[in-house]
Amino acid sequence: MSKLVKVTFDGIEVEVPEGMGLVEAAAQAGIEIPVFCHHHKLDPVGVCRMCLVEVEGQRKPVTACTMKAADGLVVRTETDLIRHLRQGVLEFLLLNHPLDCPVCDKGGECPLQDNTFKYGPTASRLTMAKVRKRKAVDMGNFIIFDEERCILCRRCVRFDGEIALEGNLVVGQRAHEAIITTTDGQDFDSYFSGNTIELCPVGALTSKNYRFQARPWDLSSVPSICTGCSVGCNVRLDFRFGELVRLVAREHPDVDNGWLCDRGRFNYRYIHGEERLTRPLMRKGGQFVEVSWSEALMEIASRLRTARRDHGAGSIGFIGGGRLTNEEAYLFQKLARDVVGTPNVDHRVGGQQVASLAEYSGRIADINDADVILLVDVLPQERIPVVDLRVRRAARRWGAKLFSVGAAKPPYRVPHTHIAAAPGTTAAVLRQAAGAPGDGGPVQELADAVAGAKKVVVVWNGDDASVGAALLEAAAAWGAGGERHVKVLIPGEQANSRGAEAMGVRPDMKPGFAPVPADEAGLDTRAMLEAARDGRLQALYLASANLAGTFPDELLVREALEKVPFLVVQDLFLTETAKYADVILPAAEFPAKSGSYTNFEGRRPSLGGGTDPAGG
Repeated sequence: MSKLVKVTFDGIEVEVPEGMGLVEAAAQAGIEIPVFCHHHKLDPVGVCRMCLVEVEGQRKPVTACTMKAADGLVVRTETDLIRHLRQGVLEFLLLNHPLDCPVCDKGGECPLQDNTFKYGPTASRLTMAKVRKRKAVDMGNFIIFDEERCILCRRCVRFDGEIALEGNLVVGQRAHEAIITTTDGQDFDSYFSGNTIELCPVGALTSKNYRFQARPWDLSSVPSICTGCSVGCNVRLDFRFGELVRLVAREHPDVDNGWLCDRGRFNYRYIHGEERLTRPLMRKGGQFVEVSWSEALMEIASRLRTARRDHGAGSIGFIGGGRLTNEEAYLFQKLARDVVGTPNVDHRVGGQQVASLAEYSGRIADINDADVILLVDVLPQERIPVVDLRVRRAARRWGAKLFSVGAAKPPYRVPHTHIAAAPGTTAAVLRQAAGAPGDGGPVQELADAVAGAKKVVVVWNGDDASVGAALLEAAAAWGAGGERHVKVLIPGEQANSRGAEAMGVRPDMKPGFAPVPADEAGLDTRAMLEAARDGRLQALYLASANLAGTFPDELLVREALEKVPFLVVQDLFLTETAKYADVILPAAEFPAKSGSYTNFEGRRPSLGGGTDPAGG
């Protein structure tokens, strides 16, 4: 724990950790020091000069964002000199800044607007025309850039360089013509570009989705989580008259660190899409016809009852759960096991076989102080993008040695050693690394790095059971004698893979990870599809499981869905899988749900439940 020191702000003495920035230290004394360039997640640079304060012993004002707390500091934030300097900074920023607050997306939540009212001059002395720049520059898939509004705080550039570690953004040109641009002049191509919109203090970077959609005072906000992947990032859902118009980050230091990926931030418009299913559909005469919920449910109950009577409960299968809440997943397996009486229930709809391990289970925060990070058959930027930011930062700035094993090499711009392994050979590589190979190659480099480490974090995709067995052997060898800690993280293939597993949506597992005796275990997803193809399965219920788009064996899926006598699909849209169905039920989108998910490290955050489901 950091040593506490005493700092005095405007006569108020507070104890803060030594080395804390004066902006944050002043906040603990209840004193606001205005900022533009400063952000608590970025390195301080002191370029905007808005945070100038007087410190006893210093010959001239200093920037509070760059100065650190030390014992005995006496800081004054409201002297005549400081007020004059703040007015000067704001006057310069407003010289060429357009006065378009009434049409600016940032209006009502704009630091420039707020600071001008609090600290700025009452009138402008400018008599010449303002410098004009481009108003709506297309920066890529999600961002519109208003060059006139930019105050060159460099938050966006610093996020791109310090957090994403991609180096896409730079300050181009010079003096009054300086602008934010990309290094190559092309689109801002990043999985994390949306964070720059949230960081921008003046509305220069705006969202294509949210642009001109609402004002802050028009919005109703609900805390929730993102369900785009298994990280479970904390978000705030902003609704205007019942329509979701924006999704922004809520910081959880141990999960998302306050960041979101673009997939989570922008992929929400489908919720109000015209193609959403809103009423049950039933196949009649080769066509889908809208029917009432009562008729659809009666048809399902009748057909399942008939299949169980004529062929036994084992002729019915249930697939789904990885995209459901914990509560829905529990009820889904309960419907299968206790109501219908079938043991055939599984949430796995792709290649992943395991979503959690009883041994060596780790936390996302373990990456922070890891000495070695090993990626096994996984591309974190695709499966858990926000956690990949933490991996990159650990490798670049926290001293972790980063290794990857697998067929695909992660496209990192940070120090990284890749061990190429053809499909089916990863297990052998892990056993070789655990056995100290001594061949001088990259496997030996991994073994040497582990030997000198106190903590090793492994991220594995959970697909190949043989790799899992080899990983457990390696973890046991690396952790033998208690010399080092080994932690294993398994990113879920679906948003709630781990939750579905915990709720018992597996043929060999009941709720709470209770094992099912081998002679009582049902069919897994592949076995159910094979049984449907071969005529041994009479009915199949798919809940938010688009097998035609996710299961590796496309031919098996098509043959199974074509041949199964009765197919129920419950989903948001008429998916490729749903087109084979006999009955289709609408599903609720995540903002409409209440309940919880289990993220891939085992946390159980709650959804907000902000809107009514379109399906009624």
